[in-house]
Amino acid sequence: MPQNPLSTSRGGLFFGGATLILAGLHWLGVIQFYPLGAVPALVDAVLHWLLVGLLVYGLVNGLSTLSLKFQRWLGLLLVLPPLVWGSLHLAHWAGNSVLQSIGRPTEAYEQWLLETRVFRAVVLVLLLYSLAAITTLWQRLQEKMEKDRHRQEVEQLSREAELYKLRQQLQPHFLFNSLNSVNALIGSDPKRARQMMQQLSDFFRYTVRQGDDTLISLDEEWQHLQLYLAIEQVRFGHRLQVEQDLSEAARQRLMPPLLLQPLVENAVKHGLYGTTGDTHIKVAAWSAPRKLHIAISNPYDPEEAPRSRGTGFGLSSVNRRLYLQYGRTDLVSVSREGATFKVQITLPQNEA
Repeated sequence: MPQNPLSTSRGGLFFGGATLILAGLHWLGVIQFYPLGAVPALVDAVLHWLLVGLLVYGLVNGLSTLSLKFQRWLGLLLVLPPLVWGSLHLAHWAGNSVLQSIGRPTEAYEQWLLETRVFRAVVLVLLLYSLAAITTLWQRLQEKMEKDRHRQEVEQLSREAELYKLRQQLQPHFLFNSLNSVNALIGSDPKRARQMMQQLSDFFRYTVRQGDDTLISLDEEWQHLQLYLAIEQVRFGHRLQVEQDLSEAARQRLMPPLLLQPLVENAVKHGLYGTTGDTHIKVAAWSAPRKLHIAISNPYDPEEAPRSRGTGFGLSSVNRRLYLQYGRTDLVSVSREGATFKVQITLPQNEA
């Protein structure tokens, strides 16, 4: 619920200071333009702005705790005029009492009140109506901001949960394949099996450590990818050849962690399973103003393409992650040139 703006320390200081300044101007104006005398004018200014302050604070505080509908607005329109008129009579009585207690004549003060009472009432009612409208608008704005903030928090939590789920889905099939390879190597090549287990341990340790980072540099991502490629090269040996062409400027650009592995994994899978002989995979990255471009290409057999329709989990997960991160669906492009399959991603960069 919106807070009364006058109850905050800043709002209270501003309200109190403004009331004192207006009371001082009131006092100076009366003694300058009306022969009332300094003391009656001071009493009048203090009581008048004390009355205004109480009415304004009560009105704003009430409106900050109520949701004004049409019926309540109608009630406010009807209640304020008699409330103001009664308050002015109360101030009149209090002013007379104060002047009499200090031995000051009250005739000029009585005449002053008689001449200005209607004007004061009209101005005060209009002031309160205006403040009621402003406070109601402020209340609606605060409620909207609160709802927007709550919706953004819910959306952020939802995005984080979905990103976490996508990250978890990337690893199990890779782990199972790697463990099967380790199992196959234990009898024939125990040394390579131990090496692969160590690399697998390093890979998943790094994966867990980077899981909570929103963005990391391409250089960090490439170091992590090297762990993955080392494991795959143990599995596939000389058949897997990887070339990298990463510019120095691109290495410093930022990207979501664990983004390249599913793309390279797709390239390895389709390059090795869809062709015979060695598979040459190329990873290239270059920098552009406010953008980082990354391209991954691998060979494929065009005759087998119709039997492998769809983007597969790797591309779909990358598309989904980029949408959750950047709110865009145009950051991934796929192309086929002859016997080469190429995936290119474009990552926006926040630059000063």
